[in-house]
Amino acid sequence: MLCGAIPGGAGDAVRALPVLLTVPQVCKLLGYHKTKVYELMKRGLLPYVVETKTGHRRVEYRAVQHLVKRLRGGRLEGKAS
Repeated sequence: MLCGAIPGGAGDAVRALPVLLTVPQVCKLLGYHKTKVYELMKRGLLPYVVETKTGHRRVEYRAVQHLVKRLRGGRLEGKAS
């Protein structure tokens, strides 16, 4: 699985998170249930890719970061919560 290095809060410590996250991983990061994450995907607010062999959905870590930034900015506050 592809991984990207993301600087942690403690000095030289670096956390490796996958570039493509599973739905349960996205749920854990956002604090949402699967239903909410799938709704965000369906509405186009959380872009995803589908693995051709398994059919599983994966979300780029950057897409999750972008969604959180938009939510914090208040632009989606009423729609996505």
